[in-house]
Amino acid sequence: MNRKWTDHNKALQMIRDILMYMDRTYIPSTQKTPVHELGLNLWRDNIIRSSKIQTRLLNTLLELVLRERTGEVINRGLMRNIIKMLMDLGPSVYQEDFENPFLEVSAEFYRGESQKFIECCDCGDYLKKAERRLKRNWIG
Repeated sequence: MNRKWTDHNKALQMIRDILMYMDRTYIPSTQKTPVHELGLNLWRDNIIRSSKIQTRLLNTLLELVLRERTGEVINRGLMRNIIKMLMDLGPSVYQEDFENPFLEVSAEFYRGESQKFIECCDCGDYLKKAERRLKRNWIG
């Protein structure tokens, strides 16, 4: 998907360059959607929000997050590019298609992890582990 997104953006840039005059003169006077925005909307509606891809993409991203949290090495560059793609498609796409489910899964994961750890360790160890987790998630 990452490669296809890159190809789509290159093609969209070429189309935008070819239709630059139309974008600058006709579009503002008729209040139509600019070419670049139309291209992003097409990708969003036909690819990202297609029934076959949307669920699979979300599940793959959440699985990668879980794998990293449990110590596996993942391709962070690929994940970063996919997240950036969602953000490029608009804040609502990122929030609805990734952020909200991500926050729900994260809360569930950390609730379970903290419950397990607090049952077997004292308060000091629990706080140290929580601090390590925070540092790893925000800095590392």
